[in-house]
Amino acid sequence: MEDPTRGRHELNLASRKAEEADWRRFQATQWLESLVGPLGLSTQPSEREFISCLRNGLILCNAINKIKPGSVLKVVESHSPSQSLTWDSQPLPAYQYFENVRNFLVAVEELKLPAFEASDLERDNLEAGSSAKVVDCILALKAYYEWKQMSGGNGFFKPPRSPLVKHSASRIHSRASGALSSEPCRQLEMSAGCDNQPLAESETQKLEDSIVRALVECMVDTKENIDDNILASFRNGNPDPVKLFNRVMSSCLEKQLQNKFPELKSVFINLLGEGSSSVASSTSIPLENLSSTGNRKCCSACMKEGNCNHWQLFQMQEKELSNLKVLLSRTKREFQDLQSQLQSDLKQLGSQVQELSTAALGYHKVVKENRNLYNMVQDLRGNIRVYCRIRPPFSTETKNVIDFIGKDGSLVILDPLKSQKVGRKVFQFNHVFGPTATQDEVFRDTQPLIRSVMDGYNVCIFAYGQTGSGKTHTMYGPSGGSTKDLGINYLALNDLFQLSNRRKDITEYDIHVQMVEIYNEQVRDLLADDKLEIRSCTGENGLSLPDATMHSVKSTADVLNLMKLGEVNRVVSSTAINNQSSRSHSVLTVHVHGKDVSRSIVRSCLHLVDLAGSERVDKSEVTGDGLKEAQYINKSLSCLGDVITALAQKNSHIPYRNSKLTLLLQNSLGGHAKTLMFAHVSPEGDSFGETISTLKFAQRVSTVELGAARANKESSEVMQLKEQLESLKKALTNNGSTDITT
Repeated sequence: MEDPTRGRHELNLASRKAEEADWRRFQATQWLESLVGPLGLSTQPSEREFISCLRNGLILCNAINKIKPGSVLKVVESHSPSQSLTWDSQPLPAYQYFENVRNFLVAVEELKLPAFEASDLERDNLEAGSSAKVVDCILALKAYYEWKQMSGGNGFFKPPRSPLVKHSASRIHSRASGALSSEPCRQLEMSAGCDNQPLAESETQKLEDSIVRALVECMVDTKENIDDNILASFRNGNPDPVKLFNRVMSSCLEKQLQNKFPELKSVFINLLGEGSSSVASSTSIPLENLSSTGNRKCCSACMKEGNCNHWQLFQMQEKELSNLKVLLSRTKREFQDLQSQLQSDLKQLGSQVQELSTAALGYHKVVKENRNLYNMVQDLRGNIRVYCRIRPPFSTETKNVIDFIGKDGSLVILDPLKSQKVGRKVFQFNHVFGPTATQDEVFRDTQPLIRSVMDGYNVCIFAYGQTGSGKTHTMYGPSGGSTKDLGINYLALNDLFQLSNRRKDITEYDIHVQMVEIYNEQVRDLLADDKLEIRSCTGENGLSLPDATMHSVKSTADVLNLMKLGEVNRVVSSTAINNQSSRSHSVLTVHVHGKDVSRSIVRSCLHLVDLAGSERVDKSEVTGDGLKEAQYINKSLSCLGDVITALAQKNSHIPYRNSKLTLLLQNSLGGHAKTLMFAHVSPEGDSFGETISTLKFAQRVSTVELGAARANKESSEVMQLKEQLESLKKALTNNGSTDITT
């Protein structure tokens, strides 16, 4: 025989589920109405109306785009004459609204929210409860929207497993004012509780029993982990619903009473404490009074002890949570202010860096222009240009005397035996090449001077410095015939060949090379075995060494072969300072003869001089022939210093003839030539004395004014006049000899 109590329970459960479905559908409709409305639906739409409204997917796509812009990029619109009731017009073709629904479902899955099947929106599938998944999806979307509004999208959103609609207190009163059997929602009759006339005791008891049973059924249906014994007692028809409700409520108040049933709290408090009081008065008890009731039994764990302070703890935690929210909000504002300030500071810093960059570019441009003007002034005055080159240290452990190298040609060195304040010395040159400078960098700065040879100017470049300071490396490159890091001698001739090739249509050049050395005050030809004599340069070709072999060169390969031959013949020996010390002064002379299309003649020469290293006899530890070589070297360099001093003081007598070296360089130092000196220094502390001596000599050289350089270029008319003059001189000489004979 069927249990009538069980049947009533199933009927009541189905009725409550229908009521809950209607209410949840109402909540979903109201939210969509406020978000993307108007929808044109009734206040309590049926399932058919609700599904028909959403079938074409327009409302769904617009809603999710409002929540997360760009979720559905393309929405198929309905061209309905009534834009406000697009769902009630002629439906779109199936493939069009299916595209909207499909795009909406894809966007929902990206948000990890509960979704539904596209078939849930079909017209032929409108059964009772068929819209549940659609409503769940919309309510989950609503919960996500409210979470995003509250948190600003920060953090992680966990979608509810089964979205529940929060009932308001107004809904309790609205449902209590209707009949219990009214459709579509079953409502409890609570209007009597609001009348001024008191109810009969039987009616009050009946009303309380109805409320308690309804609440117990709702609790049993909603609570997931309810005690099995309580559930079995309820299924078997417990005759005492108030006691059963008390047990259920004691269990429920342990598990988030406030979140599950916020609109029923006042009723629960009154029923648990005063079972005989009226429903109307129970609903008027505020929730805060729960904490002031001394004999409340809120949870089963505190039943034996009598009093429960869990609600007080909850209120304290809620207050702390509120304070944390305020702190979080203030922190967010401060962070936003700091972020704005940072952006402003970065923008201001960027503008300042831009201004500094512009100023730096302008400064470098002005420095370059000033340097060019300075070189022009030096050309006009005829000053000897002085470049200083610092050799890389042999060991990183040795003390370095180089303190600062400026781009403007300034050099600061430190005396290793004195303090920085006293031992600092400053020198100024045309340019200073640091230890990391390459051969190409050095040549690029001397290239304009070397190229002026092709225009008829005499040029002299000589390297001066202590032995082992890198003079031969600068002029010749590495020893042993290596083609890597070639010196100025090779690079200069290579550049002259390239320039001659570019000008071959205008000027025809002939280039010849001489290579000699001055060893122990004797001039030797490095390309032959003959000893030479220096003669006056007043001859026809203006040669100082007319007897030296002159080799015509047509390519850089010819130059390289001659340089290798000269390197082999040059006198080199080992000293305590340098294993391969040059014991002679080497002079490579390049003679250029050119004739242009106007038959003008250009004659010039380029002297590339590698001086022997200046050294102290006690440090070089040489004896015998080496001592004699050192004495000759120091004597010739001393004579060079005397000539430089006389030129700087503009004396009337310049002692060129005191040394073969100064006599050979007379045209470069005393004529109208362009002269450049490389002062080589060693950075080690034990070479500080020689370094100071070299830098002082170089500074004295930079003060010498030779006068403006002159180009050795003669036009065709001048050449004809010279030829006529020579012929007249010969004729006059012949006539004079004839008269004497007669």
